[in-house]
Amino acid sequence: MQNRLQTVSGQEMYSPETVFNQMYALAKNLDENALRVFLALQNCSINMPWNLHTPGSLLAFEGHHEAAILLADRFGANIHTIVYGAALGRHVAQVAYWLKQGASRGHAICGFIQAGLQKEADDLLEAAIADEKYDVLLQAVKGHSFAGSLENIQRIYKRAKKLDWDNKELLPDYAVWAAAVQGRADLVNDLINPILCKTSLKARNYVVSAYAQSGFHDLINPIIADFEGKITPFYLPDMALGYAISGNKKKVEEVQLAIKATRYYASFFMEVLRGYAAGCHTVWLEDLLKQHDHHKDHICYTLAENNHFAQMENMLSRGASIAKAARGLLKGNAFINPAISLRTLSFIQNNDYRIAIAKEVDKAAKKAARNSGKKIAFNILPLLTQAKVIHHLMTYEHLTYTESLHRAELSSNQSKAIAQLSMRIWLLQGIQLVKCGKLSHDLFFMITNLMTPLTPQETGELIIKANLYVKAFTKHNQLTLFSQKIASSPILEMSIHPGKEKADGKQYGIGR
Repeated sequence: MQNRLQTVSGQEMYSPETVFNQMYALAKNLDENALRVFLALQNCSINMPWNLHTPGSLLAFEGHHEAAILLADRFGANIHTIVYGAALGRHVAQVAYWLKQGASRGHAICGFIQAGLQKEADDLLEAAIADEKYDVLLQAVKGHSFAGSLENIQRIYKRAKKLDWDNKELLPDYAVWAAAVQGRADLVNDLINPILCKTSLKARNYVVSAYAQSGFHDLINPIIADFEGKITPFYLPDMALGYAISGNKKKVEEVQLAIKATRYYASFFMEVLRGYAAGCHTVWLEDLLKQHDHHKDHICYTLAENNHFAQMENMLSRGASIAKAARGLLKGNAFINPAISLRTLSFIQNNDYRIAIAKEVDKAAKKAARNSGKKIAFNILPLLTQAKVIHHLMTYEHLTYTESLHRAELSSNQSKAIAQLSMRIWLLQGIQLVKCGKLSHDLFFMITNLMTPLTPQETGELIIKANLYVKAFTKHNQLTLFSQKIASSPILEMSIHPGKEKADGKQYGIGR
């Protein structure tokens, strides 16, 4: 293990780029155990950003689909950023896969726009349901800013004007940040021109932060200098925020010296804490929190917003606000639909926190519904029971999220049936016999139904649903009597493809 892991400990030795590259390399090699150890040793997050990518989004961009699935299903990697990477890499089939898992259409649109796949982006934009339109427009305007198209940005502005949306003013701010983080100075100047675009008063703050985050140091001074060419201290906290997100500690310290004698010194520490939390630079974050522990609620919010789950729960264990954590997760699109909500809840380790966060999200949804006069899109509280089961299966039976989800979806009667060793052996072998043409579908179904107390409908569902679980059982429980009996069987080498109901005339997803 040691020769596969490069540990980076201590403030002086910590390098964000090294940590990111190590996570990326271990995931690319599908080295799950080494990656798990590395994350624990470094107290880092699999959703750590670097150069506008997370490890998952970079792997998806490069077409390493299996590695991206590993990060999502084993480590809770943010699938919104993963679908963005897949779209940016023009992997259309993979984008479709992640959208089915609940990933944000908006992030896919953003990636497609950047990649020049405008038709694919427009198709998704048109297909977005009413509740998604706001998110997809925000991501679309970001994509056009990344791509450098002022004309298309203004087209999105016009489209947004037709919507009953109180937050239309967010669009220009998103646009200017995205242009700045890519270093598109000419576009930034157009976007902060009040004649061309109605950006908010904070637009320049976003520009300074974005330039700093991406290391465009020379572009910052023209934005923050006054008419005499002197630095305006008002923007220094934003500069510190950008440098802190990217983990540029040297530049953070330079800003600290420049701001020390000004009235913005207190704001400086708040922004640096936020930046270190967003980038999940826990070594520096923890050191700074020793003097600024009263900011832990805000830190918890930022950790949650960026899907740094373990670090968020650590802040909660130290007394941070559950409400802040819930708001951060909401801001980070962790509850935009039932599928992503279930995934988010399942990766929260502490059941008390899981319940409390769900209640806060439910409260926020009801308040928003009252204010808008619209119905709640979905009720999150019923997902808690399933999330608890999925978390248990992932933790104690070592199943992936997808495997656990299929297992949790089995009815109570089906669960009892598949718990029997003889039934698992029969399902595994029977499916392969059907695939090889040595057993008819009808006979396989009849025998399976006779072996269980299930109704015909439940038996059919069991055959379809059980494939992933049986595969996972043999893969992850190799010391059990079951695996001892059949682990060496050649049928385990054959693939089982669940869910293709009635494909090629095959009724239960079993094809040759």
